[in-house]
Amino acid sequence: MTDKNQPVESRIYSDEHGNHFKMDVLKHFSCGDKQYVLAREQRLHHLHGESCNCHDHHHHPAETASEDLYVFEWGDGPEGPALLAVSEATLKALEPFLAGQEN
Repeated sequence: MTDKNQPVESRIYSDEHGNHFKMDVLKHFSCGDKQYVLAREQRLHHLHGESCNCHDHHHHPAETASEDLYVFEWGDGPEGPALLAVSEATLKALEPFLAGQEN
């Protein structure tokens, strides 16, 4: 995981629906000839209650008590390094590399 003395590396992930999520990169790793990262959604400016409608267009799983972790391919984007979605098959193939990474 990240060293507590190092600044957290952040990147914006844009999903297929055009929603943008600010992600904190926790760990870089490679498998074969590709680079991947383990990331979590960055904490938002406030917690959303049931009456909050400021982000009706998407869900924020990182606001729950447990932190969801995500795997992205680390690729080249138009503005530098980018987070790229991985397929379910790729995620399944990466499971041995991810065992114990949540801690």
